[in-house]
Amino acid sequence: MNSAFCFQRSALRFANTLKSATESHVSFLNLRIHNTENTQHQHQHQNHHLMSFLPRRRDFSANAAASSAITSSKSEDVSGPMLEPSVTNNGWFQTAATVGTVGLVAGSTAFVPANIAAFMHICVFGTWLGANIWNSFFVGITMFKNMPRQMFGKVQAKLFPMYFSLTTGCNAVLLASLCIAAGGMPANTQVAGILGLGLASSVMNWVHIEPLATKLMFQRYDLENLPGEKTDEVKEKIKALYKQFGMWHGISASLNLVILCCALSHGWYLGSSLNLTL
Repeated sequence: MNSAFCFQRSALRFANTLKSATESHVSFLNLRIHNTENTQHQHQHQNHHLMSFLPRRRDFSANAAASSAITSSKSEDVSGPMLEPSVTNNGWFQTAATVGTVGLVAGSTAFVPANIAAFMHICVFGTWLGANIWNSFFVGITMFKNMPRQMFGKVQAKLFPMYFSLTTGCNAVLLASLCIAAGGMPANTQVAGILGLGLASSVMNWVHIEPLATKLMFQRYDLENLPGEKTDEVKEKIKALYKQFGMWHGISASLNLVILCCALSHGWYLGSSLNLTL
């Protein structure tokens, strides 16, 4: 009986031990499953973060490649074969075509020096008025709205001397052709006076006012582009140069308006003498 009791106690003790071991193993398995799930979740989060980052890397690489391509294409445009003019864009070809057209048309009429003078007068007047309107109302305004301020000023500094030399030359040819056709001073002194006023305004802008305004502008740019923080003295100099430039630029713009008014006035004079009934 004692043996049976001992066996029963041993069996009960073994069962309790087995139960404890089973519970420990189950807890261990649950812990491993939980850790595995956490690890998988972390990997998924890292992969999601990495995948969300990779497109940006690709976009950045694409943008860099596009920028490189644009830079390369710009360099090719500047130095490559794209700048080589075609046959029709060659200066000699354009000159020959112009002279040939004038000769063909002139051949259908009697050769009269007065006709040649009138033809030149009309062509020069169209160039004068067209250049003034194009520069005053299209080129300048478009560049001012779409270019950085200093770049706009530097481009205008290149264009203005050519523009004012062109208007001066046109004024001189118009006035000279009238005097030649009249054999001296034109009978209509008012027309000659208007052309003389336009010529004087063009010469003043070309020779004196535009160079002075451009000089002041570049002096201001030099101070604005100084490295580091501007001192009060530099700021005052910039303000003073800005005022001086504004004054001379205003005078130049006013004279350019006078030139435009003279061109329109002369156009009215030519229109009143023109007979459209051919």
